[in-house]
Amino acid sequence: MHTEYGFCRGEDIFISVWNLHRSPKHWEDADKFNPERWPLDGPNPNETNQNFSYLPFGGGPRKCVGDMFATFETVVAVAMLVRRFDFQLALGAPPVSKYLQIEFWIHF
Repeated sequence: MHTEYGFCRGEDIFISVWNLHRSPKHWEDADKFNPERWPLDGPNPNETNQNFSYLPFGGGPRKCVGDMFATFETVVAVAMLVRRFDFQLALGAPPVSKYLQIEFWIHF
């Protein structure tokens, strides 16, 4: 029996987080890198305060249990890299593909 969403209990559905995070339905200038979307003095963006439009660690009861650790670890790792190295774009380097995709599945 199909639900109001068009799939049955027990079916797997695919959610493309890459597409969700770049959807113009959810984000102004969706393809633009804009870290100012989230003010530093505001809450850490997550699935609930972004109305499930931002899911870097999944959402709901089965979301990644290490999300806060990973967030803090990223801050420490970037700080260590910035402290130890001088970064610059390599001459003639090809652009990074905007089609890198990270995906996950949900089972109902």
